Amino acid sequence: MLKASWKAVFATTLALCCVAFCGCEPKDGFTAVKGTVTFDGEPVKEGYITFAPKGGAGTTSGAQIVDGKYEARVTPGTLGVAITADKKEKIENPTQEQIERGMDVISVSYIPTKYNTQSTLEATVAEGQKDPINFELTSEE
Repeated sequence: MLKASWKAVFATTLALCCVAFCGCEPKDGFTAVKGTVTFDGEPVKEGYITFAPKGGAGTTSGAQIVDGKYEARVTPGTLGVAITADKKEKIENPTQEQIERGMDVISVSYIPTKYNTQSTLEATVAEGQKDPINFELTSEE
């Protein structure tokens, strides 16, 4: 009888834990968002997206962009968005030492400043946001 009771309590506890941790988003004030980022019609291969609350209330957060996709946890509300991405470029006329040390390649930002340091991008995130938030960036001024 004691073994059956122990098994029942264990099974019930396990079931409650699964419901609590598997099916619910944490109640930490953040909402999961995801989407795509393209530049001139092509997915941003590698980069970073940052979400900052407008008006100062909330927490700045961000995520890596991989193959044009991101997933982040953000504070709901109106958020300023900044997107950065670099590409590798060979240095013109590197010294022999630079070549030997693997320093003949540098990272160069290719996303215009209007999308990062001087960004005007915004996103409005609702609590429990389900729709993706996509960004289609262009090199045009």
